[in-house]
Amino acid sequence: MSVYSCYSTTPLPLLVAADPLLVAPDPLLVVAVTPLVVDVLDPMLTIGVAALGLVIVAVVVGVLELVVGVLELVVGVLAVAVLELVVAVLELVVALELVVAVLELVVGVLELVVAVLELVVGVLAVAVLELVVGVLELVVGVLELIVGMLAVAVLELVVGMLAVAHYLWYT
Repeated sequence: MSVYSCYSTTPLPLLVAADPLLVAPDPLLVVAVTPLVVDVLDPMLTIGVAALGLVIVAVVVGVLELVVGVLELVVGVLAVAVLELVVAVLELVVALELVVAVLELVVGVLELVVAVLELVVGVLAVAVLELVVGVLELVVGVLELIVGMLAVAVLELVVGMLAVAHYLWYT
């Protein structure tokens, strides 16, 4: 008498047909399905991380708009105009960072094309595409320089605005 027959009088094949969960999954099926699950989850995680970055940017812009509202009450229209300019500059910086990211993506695609052309065409086409990649990297460098200078200008603008607010507060 088996352990199974102690609990039921129904024959085992009928129970398995009625409830397939009584049978353990095939290990080969688990190995075959796992890469499919990873292929589905990987883009979802990538999109989630990108969405998190956009949420962080939205929170920073929201905090700056809150500061604008407080300064409207305390200092007046001049400081508000300056902070609205800061928000606009920060939105421009975010847009430039998006352009830099797109250009880096284009550079990556061009590097892939270069690798394929090295195999198929030869040295001349590769030299031309390496020149294009070099020019795009130069553009990316210039945009990164502009983004850095805008960040410094924003900080100088904030310091100047605080000095004006300090002067207006104590006069």
